[in-house]
Amino acid sequence: MQRTPFDYLFSTASGLGGGLLILLGFMGAAGLIAADRDFAVAAFGLAFATAALGLVRSGPGRSPWVIWERVAIAVAYLAGGIFAFGWVTTQVTDGWIGWAGVIGALGALAGVACAGMIYAGRSSAGSRTNRWTVAAFVTLALATGSLWLAALARLFDVAHPAITHLPVALIIAAWIVKTVYWQSLADAPGQAIRLRHAVQAMAFAVPLVLTELEMFWPDAPVSLHAALAVLSACIGTAGVAMERYLFLAEARALAAPDTKSEEG
Repeated sequence: MQRTPFDYLFSTASGLGGGLLILLGFMGAAGLIAADRDFAVAAFGLAFATAALGLVRSGPGRSPWVIWERVAIAVAYLAGGIFAFGWVTTQVTDGWIGWAGVIGALGALAGVACAGMIYAGRSSAGSRTNRWTVAAFVTLALATGSLWLAALARLFDVAHPAITHLPVALIIAAWIVKTVYWQSLADAPGQAIRLRHAVQAMAFAVPLVLTELEMFWPDAPVSLHAALAVLSACIGTAGVAMERYLFLAEARALAAPDTKSEEG
């Protein structure tokens, strides 16, 4: 199937939405995010809208993981929707409302993992069968989700160290997993090396530097903190979209020799 730029954007957006739902569910239920109504409307609106793009991206497929992905997303939407409704209407995130958030977060986590399995399980995927594929999908989703969580927290003035410092840990984790993934592949095509450097800069290095700049400049104006957080989230998301393009390009290139040998 011919891939278009929209496929990369849909895949990136659905991971972002899933990662954001995971963090909102677990952190909200744990009381690590202020139960602010306006923040919740914006955060859940972004999470549900972008996660829905995963359904558009997946389309029809033969893999059973497509079905499981849709089931997981349905659970995430149902339980996460109850959590969001309770948060917005009552500004309460504990008790049964919090448990709905946890269930929704687990559904979102399963959905992201299933998306990784869809790619990892396709026989024509070449490098996608690598055992690090699913780990890369999950950590990248959490990294982008944490960047947007921090950006929204800054914009709505509910920032807390548990939120603003989280991207550092998750970006580093995603960077490590992706590096191990690349190292475990066969020799990569020459043009992929340059793209790997670009991905590392945009998806990992720049967002990490901007996030740490926020952390070590606590006396900066609130508006500057918000601008840096939004910029970091935008650059990081663009970097993950580039990573998704590279991921598929490497898969095609590494699968080509096997295809040729079978034809011969």
